[in-house]
Parts: sequence; C-alpha cells; structure tokens
Amino acid sequence: MLSAGVTIQGAPPQVPPPLPSTDDASVAASAAKRRKKKRRRRRRRGGPQSKDQGFISGFRRNY
Repeated sequence: MLSAGVTIQGAPPQVPPPLPSTDDASVAASAAKRRKKKRRRRRRRGGPQSKDQGFISGFRRNY
C-alpha cells in the first residue's frame, strides 16, 4: 500500500516540469492562446450589434 502510494505520488511531479514548459515555442504558443481567448471574449462582449441593441433599448426607455 505505502510503496504504491509513494510511486504514484513520486511519478507525477517528475512528469510536468521537464523541458517543454521552458521551451520558447511552447511559451509563445501559450501566450498566443491566451491572447486569442481575450480577443474572442472582448469581441463577444463588445460587439457592435450588442452595443447598438443595448444603447437603442436604453435610449427608447429614457425617451
């Protein structure tokens, strides 16, 4: 039981840290993915159609 637990606990920490995390290509790819996600979110939230609809609805209510 203990030996199995030690092997299971000992294996994962050795797997994630290796080279790919420090490679420039992977870092650039991850940064690009993060930027793409932010761009998508901004486009969805602040799209011209959604802004116009909200502005029109508020304008009609106020006046």
